[in-house]
Amino acid sequence: PQKLNSRIGAKRPGRSRHHATVNRMAVTSPTTQQQNSAPGLALLVGLPMTLMVFLFIAMPWSVQHKMHLALHGLCAQRPSHTLHFGDRGLPYDARMTGIYLGALVTIGVLVAARAHRNARTPTWTRLLILGLLGGVMAADGFNSLLEDLKLWHPYTTPNWLRLVTGMGAGIVLGFALVFLIGITLWRQPFTSRETFDDWRLLIRIMAILIALSLLFASRSGFLYWPMAITLMLATVLVLTMLSLVVIVVMRQQEFRFANLTQVGLNLPLSLIAAGLIMAALSLGRIVLERLVGGTPLQ
Repeated sequence: PQKLNSRIGAKRPGRSRHHATVNRMAVTSPTTQQQNSAPGLALLVGLPMTLMVFLFIAMPWSVQHKMHLALHGLCAQRPSHTLHFGDRGLPYDARMTGIYLGALVTIGVLVAARAHRNARTPTWTRLLILGLLGGVMAADGFNSLLEDLKLWHPYTTPNWLRLVTGMGAGIVLGFALVFLIGITLWRQPFTSRETFDDWRLLIRIMAILIALSLLFASRSGFLYWPMAITLMLATVLVLTMLSLVVIVVMRQQEFRFANLTQVGLNLPLSLIAAGLIMAALSLGRIVLERLVGGTPLQ
């Protein structure tokens, strides 16, 4: 019996090495699958993007007019409220320009800091600051509404103020989208960290937005196309992120993904949804303007 036990004990290291090999395969296999799925994910996202670009190019109008048409459902595009570069007005008015630029910069800075994986509920201090940023835009927007209605208003709203207050609201919008991604998609989010876990992120965002505001002050004609294209991309990004959260929840796939490649089919579906939302809102606004009046598409 002692010799038999010694032989069994001698064989156990071999079995341990075998089980260790199996465990290593189990650990490394998902990573390999994720790497292999990356080209397929790029194809799934690239196809709807290519289709959207092709449809945009195929429409028989000038690029400037098509940009105004694509964003018409999201903004009144009043010429008096629009920032100009040279003799061309942007496809958004000043406030919406600020909102989408603020959202784009905020999303970019937070994702670069991996804050899109943070899922801790924001503290009251951060919520108060975000509330102030959104509240300032709401107050200025209400004042601008009174001005447009020819009613009494405390002050006249210039376009630069519309831009700045819009940027503040854009920070709130970008934060909300990144926070929703963090609490919806990931299997193992960082529940001990907030989206704005480091105050330096907010300072960095504001510094970039101040630099962009100086570019608007120049009104140089050569800046029109970079700014207009950036606004188009920012709109698609915002609507895609919002659609992604909604689609994941509707398909009951919350808290299931380890990384972006595992999101899979949800990404192209979200991109297609963003395009459909833009088209439906634009068409709906044009129909309403024909029926009840309003600011027509320029």
